[in-house]
Amino acid sequence: LDYENCCNDIYEFVKNRPVEIVLKGLVRDEESKEVLKDLKVSVDTLDFIKGNRTVASQSLSGDTVMFSFQLAPNAKYKLIASKEDYFTNDIAISTMGIKEADTLERDIFLKEVVKDVAITIPNIYYDYDKATVRVQSEKALDSLVQVLKDNPTLIIEIGAHRSEEHTSELQ
Repeated sequence: LDYENCCNDIYEFVKNRPVEIVLKGLVRDEESKEVLKDLKVSVDTLDFIKGNRTVASQSLSGDTVMFSFQLAPNAKYKLIASKEDYFTNDIAISTMGIKEADTLERDIFLKEVVKDVAITIPNIYYDYDKATVRVQSEKALDSLVQVLKDNPTLIIEIGAHRSEEHTSELQ
């Protein structure tokens, strides 16, 4: 702008560019560390107010083995990987405090489901001479429920036995 009593005023407006954050990595077998193929990877936001929601999902098949997702700054995410005959796994990812463009490299590991092998879940207790599960067993059972939610195709058989403790009283 040109004014009679002064100089030319020069202004410049700079538009802030969004911070580009890329998450990329591989899904590997937990034991052998080999790269796995034919699987699904997704990213969920972790928002305790609005609730968690899936932001992006990729199916990796054939020769495509690396996942890649665009993430927003100042957010918390959960990276989830699943594959048939493997337990689903997730890891926490945070972009909190990242102010410049960045590439986050994270590999995620899956454990193979071993069939026909007994797994003992400790700390499940019943009332004596009853089928009632005690309150202190809730944490162990909640972890089992989460495994089943994360792995909806998993088929399990549950069995229990009576302890030898207090046997003479119960007979």
